[in-house]
Amino acid sequence: MTTELADNVRKYRRRAGMSQEELAHTAGVSPGTVRKVEQGGTVGMETLRTLARALGVTTATLLAPDAPQPVGRGEDPNRVNLIQLRAALTPPVGLSEPDGERAEEEPNLRRFRRTVHDGAVLYHSDSYKSVASQLPALLRDADTAVAHFDHGEEHHQALLARAEAMQLAGRYLTQVRQYDLAYTALSHVITDARRTGDTLTAASGVIGMCWLLLRQGRLHEAEPAERRGPRAGRPRRRRRPGPGR
Repeated sequence: MTTELADNVRKYRRRAGMSQEELAHTAGVSPGTVRKVEQGGTVGMETLRTLARALGVTTATLLAPDAPQPVGRGEDPNRVNLIQLRAALTPPVGLSEPDGERAEEEPNLRRFRRTVHDGAVLYHSDSYKSVASQLPALLRDADTAVAHFDHGEEHHQALLARAEAMQLAGRYLTQVRQYDLAYTALSHVITDARRTGDTLTAASGVIGMCWLLLRQGRLHEAEPAERRGPRAGRPRRRRRPGPGR
């Protein structure tokens, strides 16, 4: 998590006249969780929502002003500092398979998908600052859920939930011209959707990919990508011969 988040939780807790233990009791979390947040540790988005409700503020308020900022002098002003989001999308790869972050409690996929939906509402209302601050935690939560539910229908639903979060990330990153990261996110959307056999979600990822290619001026690639969408490669349905044929 960020220094700003840690400072904001501490600030609003003190403003409410609460100790760490009192905030933990009100929010229904352990005192260790509150300490972890205030020390800059990583927790799930649902935990942040719970803390925000206990403090009487919105989750976006706790996260502000942690939003993309210009990288530095001499850089393209459209390039932004997205260190956390880049880390969530492009984790380091070693010789062994990553174990993934272990969930402290069973992920609630319904709540997670509702949070992603809320993020999409913010995106469509042009609240990019709030979207940017929530995405890193959303993507980490998505990976945790997929690792936790590693088989069966729940794994299927976790993959779809991650695809929805990646779709939001891809749209946002395309909008702020972080095209390489957007490509990574949208590729994950299509891959996860294919693994579940969800044609609609895969098609949505392909549409996002085509928009990305258009934004990059790659029109000649966007049209073939659209043709290679989820329906591409399927045998065409043969028409029955009508009368006189």
